[in-house]
Amino acid sequence: AHAHTQQSTPTPPPTAPKTTRPRPNPPNNQGSLRMVKGGSSGAAMMTGPETVLSSAPGGKGGVSQKIQQLLNTLKRPKKNRRPIEEYYQDQDTLAPEEDPNAPKPVGPNMQPAVGVPVESRHHWHRSLEAAVQHYSSTLAKSPAISVVDPHGKVSVAATYSKLTNRSQRVASYMLNKLGGGKMVQPGDRVALVFRPDEAAQFATALYGCIFAAVIPVAIEPPVTKDDPGGQQVGFLLGSLGVTVALTSEATAKALPKEEGKDHIILFKGWPRLTWFVTEHLPKVSKDWSPPPRPQADAPTYIEYSTMKDGSALGVAVTRSALLTHCRSLSTACLYKEGEVIVCTEDPKRSIGLWHAVMTAAYNGLHVVYVPPNVMTTLPTAWLHMIQRHKGNNIILVDF
Repeated sequence: AHAHTQQSTPTPPPTAPKTTRPRPNPPNNQGSLRMVKGGSSGAAMMTGPETVLSSAPGGKGGVSQKIQQLLNTLKRPKKNRRPIEEYYQDQDTLAPEEDPNAPKPVGPNMQPAVGVPVESRHHWHRSLEAAVQHYSSTLAKSPAISVVDPHGKVSVAATYSKLTNRSQRVASYMLNKLGGGKMVQPGDRVALVFRPDEAAQFATALYGCIFAAVIPVAIEPPVTKDDPGGQQVGFLLGSLGVTVALTSEATAKALPKEEGKDHIILFKGWPRLTWFVTEHLPKVSKDWSPPPRPQADAPTYIEYSTMKDGSALGVAVTRSALLTHCRSLSTACLYKEGEVIVCTEDPKRSIGLWHAVMTAAYNGLHVVYVPPNVMTTLPTAWLHMIQRHKGNNIILVDF
């Protein structure tokens, strides 16, 4: 065999650049090859300054020592490689090692104490409207809601008989007469606009919506056309498809009106609403009956909260969730029929809604409301109500 060596060649004269296609990158395990012309008939392929792959005519191509060494290195297993099972172990959940120098526990082992078993009823009402109807016959003349006025005097706003009667009037009028009986249908959403001191009116409208299978959304009455935060509430009402607002006669008179007219103005960001006063409605016809009861997973009430950025976020409460919550509160607080609750919270939301409106009607309780304006002028009014009505079972106070 003839030995082929690399010879230096003179530098060729410069020529015009030629357009060539880019060559593909070689694989990672192979060096780049280039052809160098030699003085003999063979060609030498250079992979680097120190490695030569030679091929002669009729001969066999060889593999350089560097490439062979690289291939052997890749075939060898890596050192200190963990088993694959260890990659699926969570280091944070492993039991910490015990410190042998740590102090040893002394004394007897603690045992959990057995408390008093929680009383649970076996005759729960199947729905909130069924409970209201039940107490309208068993506690017909018993007070359901009483309200304290700014002078500290208490007046019975509604008995259970009047509460049921007024609620059914609201339900019947909404479904059959409001807008010719086509404006509100079961499953629609309506707004409840009441002040915090209108607990009886709000409860009447709320139970009326439940009787009519209509979903209420309680909001605060706006003060001005550009009320702060009103646009977010209006966007919530618009996204829910609300077109009817239920309110009281006093609130309707206090709302701003259009200039020279008795119509309530269209608030900024609100959808156009039909305002419906829930007082002084005609009696329910004898042949009227509430619509079929919705499914357990159907929403029955929508409560909203204000986020940090000022937006209003609505939360839908299903019928099953409402019943479960009322029963849980009844069991935890040991509510009994005829007991008295003194409440200073807003009846439209949070504790005031769940304890003094929902759970109170579910258990046949007497709720005495002390509105926020009365608490401002008479801070001890709630104490006098407890002493007068012996309402020592539960007190809802917001200091």
